[in-house]
Amino acid sequence: MTVFKELKRRNVFKVATAYLITAWLIIQIVTVLEPHLKLPEWVTPVIIVFLVVGFPIACLFAWAFELTPEGIKRSKEVVVDDSITNITGRKLDFGIIAAMAIAVVFLTHEAYFSENNAAQNVPEINSPGTNSSEQASNNSLPEQVTSIAVLPFVNMSNDPEQEYFSDGLSEELLNVLARIKQLKVAARTSSFFFKNKNMDIKEIANKLGVEHVLEGSVRKSGTKLRVTAQLIQADNGYHLWSATYNYEIDDVFKIQDEISAAVVTQLKLTLLNEQESILTEHGTFNPEAQDAYLLGRYHLRARTPDALDNAEQAFKKSLAIDPNNQLAISGLLDTYSAQEINSTLTMQDYLFNAGVLLQPFMDKANQSAEIYTSLGDYYANKAELIKAEEMYQKAINISPNYADAYMGIGILYAEEFIENSSKSADASKKYALKALSLDPFSPRILTILYYIELLDGRLLEAENYLNRMLEVNPNETITTASAVYHFWTTGRDWDKAWQIINSSNIKSSSFSEDANFYFYLALGDINEAQRIYENITSYGTHPRSVGLMLYALSSFEIHKGVLTEKEFINRIYEFMEDETKESVQWLKAAALVHEKKYDQAINLILKYYPHLLDPNSKINNEVYEASYLAFALRKTEDPRAEILNKKIRPYIESVEGFDLMMSGIILPTMLASIGDNERAIQALHELFVENDFYDDIYLLDNWVLLDDIKDDPKFIEIINIAKTKLSAKVKLFKNEIKPTE
Repeated sequence: MTVFKELKRRNVFKVATAYLITAWLIIQIVTVLEPHLKLPEWVTPVIIVFLVVGFPIACLFAWAFELTPEGIKRSKEVVVDDSITNITGRKLDFGIIAAMAIAVVFLTHEAYFSENNAAQNVPEINSPGTNSSEQASNNSLPEQVTSIAVLPFVNMSNDPEQEYFSDGLSEELLNVLARIKQLKVAARTSSFFFKNKNMDIKEIANKLGVEHVLEGSVRKSGTKLRVTAQLIQADNGYHLWSATYNYEIDDVFKIQDEISAAVVTQLKLTLLNEQESILTEHGTFNPEAQDAYLLGRYHLRARTPDALDNAEQAFKKSLAIDPNNQLAISGLLDTYSAQEINSTLTMQDYLFNAGVLLQPFMDKANQSAEIYTSLGDYYANKAELIKAEEMYQKAINISPNYADAYMGIGILYAEEFIENSSKSADASKKYALKALSLDPFSPRILTILYYIELLDGRLLEAENYLNRMLEVNPNETITTASAVYHFWTTGRDWDKAWQIINSSNIKSSSFSEDANFYFYLALGDINEAQRIYENITSYGTHPRSVGLMLYALSSFEIHKGVLTEKEFINRIYEFMEDETKESVQWLKAAALVHEKKYDQAINLILKYYPHLLDPNSKINNEVYEASYLAFALRKTEDPRAEILNKKIRPYIESVEGFDLMMSGIILPTMLASIGDNERAIQALHELFVENDFYDDIYLLDNWVLLDDIKDDPKFIEIINIAKTKLSAKVKLFKNEIKPTE
C-alpha cells in the first residue's frame, strides 16, 4: 500500500481539512468578539500560534492513532480488516460540511454588511441642486431628533500611558457630533464619569438621558493604529453598526471622519448644506500637534496643580507645532482659568495671557464654539457682561450641545441676581439647567445650581444638588468643603459633616481646611482650630480668608478668657506687618477701630480703596472695608458718611433678598455700620433665633461693628439664645454621635 493511500485510509487528509476550516472559524470569531470582550491585544496572536502548532500535531495523531469500538488505539495495533476508518471518515465528512456551511454563512454576512456599511458611510446632505421647496423643507428639520453619548474608548495598547490617546479620540468624536443641531449629545464630563465603571449600557444611557451609545477601543502600536467602534441602541442593547479600522497613526483624522459619518447615517440624520463640513473639521491636521493637544486635554481633566502644569506644557507644544490650532488655544485658556481658580495664577495674569491668545479672534468671525466660549470667559472676568453673553450665544449657535456655553450664561445671570436680588433667579436657573441636561454629572454645573438655589432661599433644593455633587465626586475638595459648611452651619447633619472631615480619601486643601476650621471652633476644639490656622498658609490660602480665621480664633480665645483685647490688637498688627497682606487692610482698620483711632482707620481704608467714596462706583467684594469706613466716618461725624451710606443701602437691599443663612452676619454688620440698629437686631434675631444658624456666634461678642447695640437687651437675649442652642447642639453631637477625639 502506498503512503498516499495509507494517509487517505487513516483519514489524515480529512482531519487536516477539518482542522484548517475549524481553525479559520476560531480566528474569525475571536477577531469579531475581541473588541466587545475587551480582550488584551496578545490574545489573538497567541491563539493563532497555538492553532498553527496544533496542526501538525493533529495530523500526526490521525496517522498514529485510530478510533475503534474499543476506544483509541495505535494504528499499528489495529488489523486492517477490523478497521472502521471508513465510518470515522463519514463522520469527518459531515463535520467538514457543517464547518464549511458555517464558514459560508459567516463570509456572506461579512460581505453583505461590509458592503452595506460602506455604502452608507456617506451622510445624507443637501446637494447644491436642491430646489427651493426642498431646501425649505430641510431647513425646518426638527432639532435634536435623537440623542447619543460617546463613552471613553478603551485603551487596548500594552502601554497604559497611551490612555490619553484613546480618551482624546473619544472626546474628538463627541465634539464633532455635538455640533449637529439634530442630535443631543451628552457632554464630555458626564460621559467620562462612567469610565472604568462596570455598568450596563442601558443603565448608563438612562442616567445620561440618551437613546444611543457609541463605544469602542483603541490599540496603538508604533505607527500602527487599530480602532474598533460600535453604535448601540440603548433600550435593547442592539448593535446598530460596528466597524474596525486599521490605519497608520497619521490617518487618525480619517478614522474620526469615517466614524462620525457612519454614526450620522445609522441615526438617519439629514445634514443641511452648511453642516456638510462639520464631520471633517479638526483643530489641526498635523498628527504631532493633535497628539500633544490630546495629551493636554487628558491632563486638564485631572485639574490638580501638577496635572495643570503638564496640560499647559502639552498645549504649548501643540501650538509650537501648529500655531493655528484653535482647540489647543482654547485648551490652554481653560488651563489658565483652572490655575486661577486654584490660586496658582492671578486673575491679572490670566487676563493678560488670555488677551494675548484671543487677540486674533476678538474682531473676527470663526467657527469654533470653544474659542467663542473662551472669549465669553475672558469678557466675563473683565466684567464686560453684555459682550460675554454675546460670545457665549455665538458658541451655542455653532454647537447647540456645548454645555460650557450655557453654563457661562447661567453664571452671568447668577452674578446679576447677586448684584440685585430683586431680580429673579429664574434666568440663571434656566441656562444652568440646560447645561445640566447636557452634562448631568458635571460637578461645576451642580455647584452653580447649588449656590443659586441657596441664594434664592430654597434650602432643600440646594441640598439636593449638594447631595448630587457628593455622589458625582465625593472626594473633590470644593464639593466636600461646601458640604461640611452647609451641613454644620444649618445644623441639618453634623454627623455627615464630621464623616466628611474625617474621610481619608479627601485630600486636604485650603477649601476643606477653611470649612473644617469653623466647625472645630463651634465644637470648642480650639487646639484643632489652632493647628489648621497654623498650617493654612502652606496651601496658598488667600490672605483675606486667613485674616478672617485670625479674627475668629482670637475672638474665641477672648471668649474663653485666654486672650485679652490688647493681645488681640497686637496680634493683628503683627499679622499685618507682612506686606503681602495688603488685601486685608480691613483687619488693620478693625484694630484701629477697637482702639477708637477712627481717623487713622479712615485714612488707611481710603489709601487702598479710594473708590469707596466715589458715588459712581459700586461695592463689590469690599464689604468689610466699606463697613469699617462707614462706622468710622459715622463715629467722627464726617459728612462723607452719607456718600458711603447711599452706596451701602442698595447693597443691603440686594443682600436682604438672599437667604439670610447664606449671607450670615454680613447683613447685620452692614446695617449696624450705618447706624440702622433696629434692623441689625432684627436680622440677628432672624438668623440665630428664628433659624438655626451656628456660625459666627462667638465672633459677635468681639465684633466691634456691633458695639452700638451690644448693650441692648434684645441683642443680649439673642446672643444668649444663640449660645444656648449651640451648646445643646454640641453636647448632643458629642454624647450621641460620639465623634473620635
